Amino acid sequence: MIEAIKKGLHLTLGAFAMSKEKAEKLIDELIKKGEAGMEEKPELVKKILERAQEQEKKVAELIDRAVQKAVEKAKIATKEDIENLKEKVDSIVRKMQ
Repeated sequence: MIEAIKKGLHLTLGAFAMSKEKAEKLIDELIKKGEAGMEEKPELVKKILERAQEQEKKVAELIDRAVQKAVEKAKIATKEDIENLKEKVDSIVRKMQ
């Protein structure tokens, strides 16, 4: 369930990601306005995409931390908790045999 929530949030985040086409359109607008030159376009597109990727990564990390905090606060058993309990039960069963 936790992973499904994270996955859903990350997919939503991906929908807002800057595509190369969007970056190029943005730079084309700057060129039309005279705020950038055509020779600058490849480098500006690259910088925009890098910055967008950095921001996407930061937001993804924030989502992961927020989900983890919510899980801890709600005291929901994690996969690791369940595995630990399974190991303990298996150990007790072995001792009883």
